[in-house]
Amino acid sequence: MKSSRHNLKYQATSSSGSSYTKDRRETRAPCHSTFSTSSDPASDLHPSNNESSSKDTAKSKSSSKKRVFDSPNRRYWFPKKTTEMNGPGFKFTVMSYNILSDSLMAFHTELYRGCKNDDLIWINRWPRILKEIRSISPDVLALQEAQSDHYVTNIYPDLKTLNYEGSFKKRTGNKSDGVALFYKPSRLKLQDIISLEFNQNRVGLDRDNVALIGQFQTKGNQSFILATTHLLFNPKRSDVRLAQTALLLAELQRLSFVNLSKFSPVIIAGDFNFTPNSMEHNFWMNGKAKFKQNISFGLRSIGLTSNCVHEHVEKYQHETGSSLANKSPHFIDRSARLFNPLKVPYNPYEAPFEEINHNFSFNSIETLDQGVTCKHDDRWRRVDYLFYSSSKSSMLYGKNEGKLKLVQVLRSPMSKGLKGLRIPSKMFPSDHISQAAKFILLK
Repeated sequence: MKSSRHNLKYQATSSSGSSYTKDRRETRAPCHSTFSTSSDPASDLHPSNNESSSKDTAKSKSSSKKRVFDSPNRRYWFPKKTTEMNGPGFKFTVMSYNILSDSLMAFHTELYRGCKNDDLIWINRWPRILKEIRSISPDVLALQEAQSDHYVTNIYPDLKTLNYEGSFKKRTGNKSDGVALFYKPSRLKLQDIISLEFNQNRVGLDRDNVALIGQFQTKGNQSFILATTHLLFNPKRSDVRLAQTALLLAELQRLSFVNLSKFSPVIIAGDFNFTPNSMEHNFWMNGKAKFKQNISFGLRSIGLTSNCVHEHVEKYQHETGSSLANKSPHFIDRSARLFNPLKVPYNPYEAPFEEINHNFSFNSIETLDQGVTCKHDDRWRRVDYLFYSSSKSSMLYGKNEGKLKLVQVLRSPMSKGLKGLRIPSKMFPSDHISQAAKFILLK
């Protein structure tokens, strides 16, 4: 996708946070959104108590269908009641949001026919997005399609006023958007921030997608890792998405490895551009997949084993039993925050299909939330996910959970109730619906 270039006035991100010189040229519009969340599932279909007087009853009934998606209480936390949040451990909220880059929207105007012009303008959309973030008040916020100039003029300074610190990674090439991670320093310490560039020109993996990985520590000295990414959109290139996934998982394995029997908990949030019934989704959840090798790359050509581990990292970890998370060996370029894989020539006699695996066991918030997150080709579907790592210590909905437990999710709407709705809209200010979940990290 083409996008315009922007001159940014910000300094490089360090492992301790972000430092930016702000050029605030845009005037921020007042927030007119009334987004809020409710713990009552019934409230999504009814007006507030102030509107429930007897003289308004008939009017409320006659317009209830129209208010379903105008209502600020359409989404609610589920389960309604939980005892998990009262137990020992660190409780925190994670939110992931593809906020729609203006440059990408301008390049694909055909996708937004039927939307109101006022709902497409950034200075109208951003205050609504910000109010939604403020309402959920996540401890960690992952953003996709954050446009670089908007990051400087609106996103970073406005979230800074809400006591967040953040880091941004622009997509490579001439792309003007990227991903961002924000967190509350009052709740968490950022130990390190690492950016990944998936464009590996010399081996044919040439798409400009990126990822950000944050290593966090609680005040109780508990650690976890949270990553955000926006994978390739092209529906025909599942092989590229799988290779991008393998690169991300390899870095997560390196960073989360403590010793041969212990890993730090991991959460991955983002726009993955695949649906729940896809091969890529099955790979995340079940750890196995087969894909046809592109003539110009296989996993070995990007320095990975078939288990999605850096070849040299795997050898080092098994020989020493220690972690490379805080070391900078010759094959890890810490200045670029990107590993430098060895080039392995393509072997035309290798099998045309390659089986790949990963060593993580992931759960998904889909166990509690089976709603949709975006609309494409006039069909509602889910392409945004929050995956989190698990172990074999307990069971939840048929999947294993360890010290990192899912407690509640912010329910996404179901497709059957969204017929005829176009987004962005006043209620949903992006072309994706945000994802949010509450976790507890047990000691």
